[in-house]
Amino acid sequence: MQKQQEQVIQLLKEKRLVKVISGINNFDLDRVGQVVRAATVAGAGAVDVAARHDVVRQTRQITDLPIFASSINLQDLAIAAANGADVAEIGNFDALYNDGFYLSAEEVLHLAEKTLALVSNDTLVSVTIPGYLSIEAQIRLAERLAFLGVHMLQTEGASKVITLTREVQLLESKEKAALTLENTQALCQAVSIPVMSASGIQVNNVQEAFKRGAAAVGIGSAVNRLHTEEDMVDVLMAIMSQVQELHQQKMVGLAS
Repeated sequence: MQKQQEQVIQLLKEKRLVKVISGINNFDLDRVGQVVRAATVAGAGAVDVAARHDVVRQTRQITDLPIFASSINLQDLAIAAANGADVAEIGNFDALYNDGFYLSAEEVLHLAEKTLALVSNDTLVSVTIPGYLSIEAQIRLAERLAFLGVHMLQTEGASKVITLTREVQLLESKEKAALTLENTQALCQAVSIPVMSASGIQVNNVQEAFKRGAAAVGIGSAVNRLHTEEDMVDVLMAIMSQVQELHQQKMVGLAS
């Protein structure tokens, strides 16, 4: 197993992995490079980029951090793994919702099964649990994915929620983050594989995500919406400080 994958596994065990997300539909190499460099300078645990060969190759040239490559296209995930990605990530879906694109639980399960068969044994597989599903449906899907053999799950707070009447409800950022944390806690209680809390995670709630049981957090819009690398580094340093503080408290508690 490659060093980067071992790093991911170790940080997940320690429940302090911070993954910085540039965006599943972000193919701007300059913008992706900004996010990746900022994550590297700030000491993040991993980066998450679009699963396109040129994006993955550039990212590997810029950083030694573990690379998550995100897509819902099986061939893209396989090509990304062949070009240096350490984790094939099915997701992040919330970036696709504005286009009216939603996957069912069965479709997510099918993608996971096919991805596990396509990528090499050395490539980890992560699957995002759609946040617009009911919590009961999320738990059922999480249990089936864990049985299938995926290595980790990622939560989200959907930007749109489809109700039984097919109405679409827009969520404010605070509501989105609150939903993320609720989903995180429920899934952590339901499965034994690592769960990453993502969607709306930032400086003021990153500790809460880990306290809810997360093994990792995904930091997306809190960083990739910023305009300069310096601003990205500042925000990420603040987040990393919060994570390190919580980890030290945990270590003191275990030692006492």
